[in-house]
Amino acid sequence: MEGLMIKQILGLDKRSRTTNLLYALNIEPVISKIKKLKLNFASRIIGNECTRTKETDRNNGNKLVQELREILGSNEFITQEILIKKVKKIKEEDEIISKNGICETIKFCLENMDERKEQLKLIVKAYSCKTGP
Repeated sequence: MEGLMIKQILGLDKRSRTTNLLYALNIEPVISKIKKLKLNFASRIIGNECTRTKETDRNNGNKLVQELREILGSNEFITQEILIKKVKKIKEEDEIISKNGICETIKFCLENMDERKEQLKLIVKAYSCKTGP
């Protein structure tokens, strides 16, 4: 939703990919933000003796544990250390994506928006053709 609004503001095609554009504008994609929020929340629950329950200690199949395992991509026992490592890994991945050549090119085009609006459209269109739907 936020990607569509940004593309409309910039006059870009609504069918183009959004991830690199968001990173070029220093906007974190919602999916990445939600994953980090869930992991940090679970880390605080597990780390706090008052909120820790038998359910979280056993790491059984409740909804929160299932979501965490899906984010972690593992069925191993969930600990606070594992959650913190995953948050760091997601941040590192976001930083790597934001430093790729496409994001840098989009940033350059946005800085010179009046001159480069057509180039930006071509770059976004070319990238969306490469990656497909």
